[in-house]
Amino acid sequence: MSSTQTEITPVQQALALLTPPSLDGLTDDQASGFTCVWDSSEKPLAEDQAVDLGRQHLRGCPEHVAREAYEALFRHCMEDCEDCGRTEEQVKDGVVQENSCEVGVTLRRLVIRKGRL
Repeated sequence: MSSTQTEITPVQQALALLTPPSLDGLTDDQASGFTCVWDSSEKPLAEDQAVDLGRQHLRGCPEHVAREAYEALFRHCMEDCEDCGRTEEQVKDGVVQENSCEVGVTLRRLVIRKGRL
């Protein structure tokens, strides 16, 4: 890897799989990260509740991030990821290994923890 390239983490990859609405339809508050990108009628996002989506200044509330992560998890595991989609078990040193990748694990965490990592 060259010094100009940076490694993308599983968290960044997972957040990139979430599908925010088109930037064209966002209010100024949504586009600036003041309110949830999926719901302009929500109250302003508190710093301890906002989930930074890693693009421009977009942020989401835990409820909407969890919902979007669920949709992304389904697409990722059922359609896109060969590792997550494997049905056979792998056994290593007598222990059954989970059939998933770090991106799938991160998406599951977003779902289970209601949008929090």
